[in-house]
Amino acid sequence: MDILITILLLVNLAGIAFQDFKDRKITVLLFVPLAFLSFIYSEEGMYAWMNQILLNGMILLAIYLLTWTYFKLRNKSEGFLGNKIGWGDVLILLAVIPLYESIGLIGLLESGAVIGILYYLIFRPSNKEIPFAGIIAVIAVISVGLNEFTSWNFFTDEIFANLLM
Repeated sequence: MDILITILLLVNLAGIAFQDFKDRKITVLLFVPLAFLSFIYSEEGMYAWMNQILLNGMILLAIYLLTWTYFKLRNKSEGFLGNKIGWGDVLILLAVIPLYESIGLIGLLESGAVIGILYYLIFRPSNKEIPFAGIIAVIAVISVGLNEFTSWNFFTDEIFANLLM
């Protein structure tokens, strides 16, 4: 059963990445199964899972509010959600919350931001759009793969705490 959940999770994430890189649009129907599969895959107890969801949700909300404030001060007339940051970017982050502990989620966001900047510098997209949801999906696929086939687990805070020490 575990291998089936892992395969479904990987296929779902790969579908999101493919759609975002190809069309810059993602079917909303992929996010509901992703959230469900993330919950099942995380294998946390309900109490630990709820704490993880609440803490990660607060981290994402704080980052969102800071980003919104920055763009509001910088570009007074332009909208934010759907214009500067896509709905797919928000939905994938909400869907993968159950997979990552706090530092792991911050690592996911940082690595996604760095790869997004590199993507922009290398490919110079004419519309200035970066497939952030696709990048996050690819990083999550790599995280799941490393978790399944090596002793590395990017979902817990342990690996990042060891890197910082």
